[in-house]
Amino acid sequence: MIKNLTGHGVGIDVHEGPYIYNRPNAKVKGMAFETNMVVALEPITAITSNSFIEKPGNAWNLYTEQGDLGAQREYTVVITPDGHEILAGITD
Repeated sequence: MIKNLTGHGVGIDVHEGPYIYNRPNAKVKGMAFETNMVVALEPITAITSNSFIEKPGNAWNLYTEQGDLGAQREYTVVITPDGHEILAGITD
């Protein structure tokens, strides 16, 4: 699991709070989703690495620190009065 990346809120800025960790984290203990909140949930994992590296000149691609295989999925979700709705992402 890549520990230093998170999901996040989506609003005025693409990446904004709340930051949603893919693992237990004291920073989000007690965090509650509110109606009309839009969040990007981004589970990210790797076979053995716990962190990533960036290569100079390439700000969008991340590489696992040990060069192993990794995977990410992203779901953009709005919290509705009745639950949630997936706005973008794989739904089947």
